[in-house]
Amino acid sequence: MTKYGLTDLERAKYLPGSTSAFSTVRVQPSGSSITPVETGLNYQFKYFRIGGTPVGSREQNVVGSLAVPVDFSVPFAVRTLLRRLDIVIVSNNDITLLDYGAISGGLTNGVQFIRKSPSAVETVIFTFQRLIELGHYVDAQINSIEITENPTENIWIGSVTLDPMWDFAAGSSLITRIRDDLSLIAYHRTSVLLLEGLT
Repeated sequence: MTKYGLTDLERAKYLPGSTSAFSTVRVQPSGSSITPVETGLNYQFKYFRIGGTPVGSREQNVVGSLAVPVDFSVPFAVRTLLRRLDIVIVSNNDITLLDYGAISGGLTNGVQFIRKSPSAVETVIFTFQRLIELGHYVDAQINSIEITENPTENIWIGSVTLDPMWDFAAGSSLITRIRDDLSLIAYHRTSVLLLEGLT
């Protein structure tokens, strides 16, 4: 009488946790977690605001100077990772990457991104005077898009992807410091994509 069934080699292919190189079943090791690291966390989009308050102005086409800069900030109540910085400029001229919006030849003192620790110690991350200088930061990649609506108005969107992401402790903040007169620029805002609530 002919017997039907699986050979030992065939049976090994279907045994959970089998050491057979032909096994089609894989079992999660008991010491490993299958819970995603970012469970319950969401990316959020926030504007830098003057004074760092929810009601502070987002408009950065202000008159700043080296002696009297204007600060816009994003505070972090809990540990936060920053994924991307976005700068949007609407300029009333045909801008180039060697200019800064309507300011030909770039800024004099520049715009700064500053890390402020919980103990109020400030560290300048980078300073840029021309749009092209955003791409010089070694831990970032810049992608820009220029949208021309008409011959006298341009929209420039600079997106700086942070890799690795910047890690901010609870009680710290990120500051955009305007140190030049940006009143010639029709629209200027900076925002950030962040992941907050980490422990």
